[in-house]
Amino acid sequence: MKQKYTIRHDSGALKLIIQEYAESDKDTLSLLCEETYDTAAIKAAVAQGKAALIQAIRSANMYPPAIYADRIADAVAGIFENSSDQSVDVCFDDKELLGVEPSDGKPIVFAMEIEKEEVDIDMDDPIEEDTDNIDDLLDDEELRLKAPPSALKIADEDAVDLDEEP
Repeated sequence: MKQKYTIRHDSGALKLIIQEYAESDKDTLSLLCEETYDTAAIKAAVAQGKAALIQAIRSANMYPPAIYADRIADAVAGIFENSSDQSVDVCFDDKELLGVEPSDGKPIVFAMEIEKEEVDIDMDDPIEEDTDNIDDLLDDEELRLKAPPSALKIADEDAVDLDEEP
């Protein structure tokens, strides 16, 4: 899936706007979410570092994965370094992410090898089950399923005998 984040800074209105788009149809991006941030709060987060900026950008409506958030934070920091009104698009394709190593340098593990353990099964030895406990449960009045009351009521005079010919 392709995604695009459009980041716009409006210094006159003192706000930063991030719009999230995703590919709904082939080569068609649809707006999923738009968040507006106070410029002063974002500048303070930029001064505290990338982790603080990522935390400031994430919200209940827009919570990009770590790899996306890292690149979005870089773009936001770049906008505030230039101190001008500008717009930046940050584009992602999930296919690219499959080969990317995370920033901590550890490789991404998609599958693990499982050791097989052999189990000896004696086919001549029947499996014994504790059926006494099952019988007790079936006799327990509280555990029995009860049929819901029927919403349909049939009057005795409306009953039809299926064996009669019309």
